[in-house]
Amino acid sequence: MYFDWMIKRIKKWTRFYFGFSKTEANGFIILSIILIAVTFLPWIVKKTIYRREVSDTHVLDSLVALIDKRLHYEDIEEPDEPIVPHLFSFDPNTVTLADLKKLGLGDEISNRIIKYRDKGGKFYEVNDMKKIYGLSNEKFENIKPFITLPDKAGSIETNHVEEVVSAVKSGRIPAEPNDVLHFDINKTDSLTLMQVQGIGTVLSGRIVRFRNNLGGFVHMEQLNEVYGIEDYALINLGNAAFVSDDFKPVMININHAPFEELATHPYVSFNLARVIIAYREQHGLFENIRDLLKIQIVEKQWLDRMAPYLEI
Repeated sequence: MYFDWMIKRIKKWTRFYFGFSKTEANGFIILSIILIAVTFLPWIVKKTIYRREVSDTHVLDSLVALIDKRLHYEDIEEPDEPIVPHLFSFDPNTVTLADLKKLGLGDEISNRIIKYRDKGGKFYEVNDMKKIYGLSNEKFENIKPFITLPDKAGSIETNHVEEVVSAVKSGRIPAEPNDVLHFDINKTDSLTLMQVQGIGTVLSGRIVRFRNNLGGFVHMEQLNEVYGIEDYALINLGNAAFVSDDFKPVMININHAPFEELATHPYVSFNLARVIIAYREQHGLFENIRDLLKIQIVEKQWLDRMAPYLEI
C-alpha cells in the first residue's frame, strides 16, 4: 500500500519537474531502480561471500583444532599398566578388602567376598572359596596355595562354637545346614527354595517365575540374573541346587515363533522381537541360528546367551 503510494508520488513529481509524459515517467523510474541495483550489487555480493567465507573458515579452524587436540591426546596417552597380583597367605574370613584386591581378585569379586561375610557367611575349607559367584577357576587356582584353611572341612573347632550358635539364633544361618538340601533347580517349587537361607517368599516366587519365562536354567550362574538375589543367597543356593546334565530347556523355533512368544522371553526385548520377525518376513527363513548375526542390532554376546533356547 505504502509502496504504491510512493511510486505514484515519484511519478507525479517526475512529470511535473522534468515535464515527462506518463510513459517517460515510468521508464525513468525503472531505469533509476536498475542503476541503484547495479551500484549496490557488488557491495551486497562482497558482504555475503565474505560472511560465508568467515563462517566456513571458522568451522574448518574448529575442526582442525579438534583433530590436532585428539591426535595430540592419542600421542601422549599411554596404555594402562596391567595390575600384577601380589600373592601372600591370607584367611578369607578375616582378609581386608584392600588385600583381596592386591591378590588380583578385582573390585567385583573382592566386594562380593566381603558382602558374603557381612551377611554371616563363613569359609570353613579351601574349596569354599569356589562358591563365590564369578570367581574363575584360573584365579582360584592362583590363590589356592595361599589360603590358610584346611583342604577339607572337619568338625567345628571349639573356638567357633559360640560364633555358630550366635549366628543360628540371630537367623544368619539355619540350625540345619543347607547341604542337607539337594534338589534340581528346574523341578523344585517355591516352598523348597524357601528352605535355603537367604531366600524368602518374594525371592522364591521371583526365581520360579524367571525360570518359567526363561524356559529353564541351563546353568546355575543364571540365578544371578534374578532381581533382588544377593550373593549370600546365591552361594547357599549353589550348595543346595543343581542343573541336571540331561536337562533340555523349552526351545523357541526362530523360524515360526510369533512375536508374543519371542517378546516374553527374558532375553528378548520387544524391539528386538519386532526386528527379528520383520527380518524373517523380508529375507525368508533362517538356515541356522548364527544367521541372526546378519541382523544389525544382534550382538554375538546376546546370541551366545540365547542360543540354548533357540532351534530351527
